[in-house]
Amino acid sequence: MSQQTRQIDRRTDVEDADVGVHFEKGDDLREGAPGEAIATKALASVERRGEKFDDPRALRHTFGQFATGVTVVTYEVDGEYFGATVNSFTSVSIDPPLLLVSFTRKSQAAQRLMDQPFTINVLAGDQKSTALQFAGSPQEGHEIEWDFQFGSPRIAGSLAHFSCTPWREYDGGDHVLFLGEVVDFGHSENKDSLVFYRGQWHNVAHLPPQVWLEWDLHGPHA
Repeated sequence: MSQQTRQIDRRTDVEDADVGVHFEKGDDLREGAPGEAIATKALASVERRGEKFDDPRALRHTFGQFATGVTVVTYEVDGEYFGATVNSFTSVSIDPPLLLVSFTRKSQAAQRLMDQPFTINVLAGDQKSTALQFAGSPQEGHEIEWDFQFGSPRIAGSLAHFSCTPWREYDGGDHVLFLGEVVDFGHSENKDSLVFYRGQWHNVAHLPPQVWLEWDLHGPHA
């Protein structure tokens, strides 16, 4: 199924990842512990953090030192296909097969994904335009080729995909954590991953075998 992308979720977590603390009075966040007491303790912890936390960009920049792949989370609502570019994705469990993705609470995806099947599309190195398309930067003339299986749309030509049914949703501070149960998956052996590192897009570099041999024999400074 091929069609021009009709809706774009204005999701920018890949370029603007953010974290925070969110507590509501009365939330029981630990078994047997009153939510109000935990919130009070958390607020005291915030007060001890120091000045470096005053500017969230500093923490965001430090998080950016961790290189990640790039995914687009796709889903369907009332016949419309939506997608959001994220790098806050991780595997969780093999048995049962679970994965996790997070969205800021204020994002449209966080509202739409409640109890909704979705697909994690791991982007290949030649899919930067797709990443930008679903990160709020429409690419003129760029069309998305879709497949639809297992209750959610999938981006054709991706490096890998994981089709999921909703498992659990958790409070993640200023994010919502979505766990999905994998009902289908697949990958290509002939492509490499798109990479996001220090706020920039990168492709995977392949070192010739001789370089690895010298590394093993003499260390990284040979």
